Amino acid sequence: MTIKEKSKRLNIYFLTITIISILWIFLGNKEIDNYAPVFFMLSGFPVFSIIYVSSTKKLAAYVKQVNIELYNKHKGIERDMKTYSIPVTNVSIFGNKELEKDFLNIQDEGIKEMYLYTKKCSKFQILSFFGTIVIALLLFLKMNLL
Repeated sequence: MTIKEKSKRLNIYFLTITIISILWIFLGNKEIDNYAPVFFMLSGFPVFSIIYVSSTKKLAAYVKQVNIELYNKHKGIERDMKTYSIPVTNVSIFGNKELEKDFLNIQDEGIKEMYLYTKKCSKFQILSFFGTIVIALLLFLKMNLL
């Protein structure tokens, strides 16, 4: 499966859990409505967090294999005698602008795609965290207004 297909599946997965949660709140029974935010929380944030960390490690391993100079420029602090990771906090929507510039200006399309995919995972991780709050607020409004 290519990175573009994975990226498309991430979009579909996020939209699916969001739509299911919203429909669950407005069309479900009163007895089980309270579980909609829990469903969204458990199927969103942890899943995207695991995918994000996994894609960051794959990106770091690929960059180390293909472009060791870029890897050495942005490698993380070595811990436990075995770390081949670019710092996770640098590949996020709040990440290092120098790292983003280096990754997007490189000639290797594989690195660019993997970087953008990892960044998308970071965005969905943050969206799913705050989406849980929004889903819970929707449930609260439904229970108090309808």
